[in-house]
Amino acid sequence: MTGQHLLSLALRVTGFWLLIEAVGSTAQLVAMICAPDTGSAGIVAMVAIYAASYGVLAAMLLLCAPGISSWFYRGRVAGELLPLQVTPRDAYEICARVLGMYSFIAAIEPVGKVLPELFVPGFWSALSSGTWPWAYVVQTVAYISSGLFLVCCAPTIAAMFVTPTRGERPASKGTE
Repeated sequence: MTGQHLLSLALRVTGFWLLIEAVGSTAQLVAMICAPDTGSAGIVAMVAIYAASYGVLAAMLLLCAPGISSWFYRGRVAGELLPLQVTPRDAYEICARVLGMYSFIAAIEPVGKVLPELFVPGFWSALSSGTWPWAYVVQTVAYISSGLFLVCCAPTIAAMFVTPTRGERPASKGTE
C-alpha cells in the first residue's frame, strides 16, 4: 500500500461522512418544505444549499478519490504496488491534506449563510450600514485559506514534523 492508496482511502472515508451529512440536511429540507409554516424562503434556500453541497462533495470524493489522490503523487508510476512503504512523512502529508479538505468542507455552512444575503433586495444598504453578516464572511475566508495552506503545503508541513530516522533519507532541496 502506497501513500496514494492511503490518501484515496482517507478521501473515501471523508466522502462517506459527507454522505451522512447530506442525508441529514436533505431530511431537514424535506421537513421544512412539508411543514405548514416553513418560515422564510432564505432559511429553506440555505438548507437546500447545504444538502446540495454535501451531496455533490460526497459524490465527488467517493467516485473520484483515486483521481484526486493521483494529483498529489504525479511523479510515481501509476499502479505501482509496494509492500507497505508508508513513512511518517507520508502519514503527515496525508493528514495535512485530509485536514485541509475538512477545512474546505467546514466552509460550507458560513457560505450558506452568506449567499442568501446576496439576493436580499436591501443588500447594498445592509452592506453600507454594517448589518451584513461579516462574521460569516471572515469565517469563510479563514476556512478556505487554512484549507489551501494545508493542502498546498503538506510536504513542507510534513518535513517540519519528521526528523530523518533509519530507512528514511533527509529531503534534499528541490526534491519535494
